Amino acid sequence: MGISDRVYCLETGRVIAAGQPDEVRNDPKVIASYLGTDERAIERSGSTATHEPDPAKKPVDGIGAAR
Repeated sequence: MGISDRVYCLETGRVIAAGQPDEVRNDPKVIASYLGTDERAIERSGSTATHEPDPAKKPVDGIGAAR
C-alpha cells in the first residue's frame, strides 16, 4: 500500500473497500477480512480502527476463539 494512490480490497471476489491506502487499511471490514477478529492480531497490525464483532460470525471448531 505504500506506493499506491488508490487501493482495492477484495473478499471472495467482491470489493469490500476502495480508496486511499490509509482509509482502506483502517476499514473495519478490511481488518476483519484480512486479520480476523482476534484483538491481539489487530493490535499487532498497528491498525487504528476498532472492530465490532459480528454476532452472526461465530467461531468454528475453536477457530477465532479466545485463548
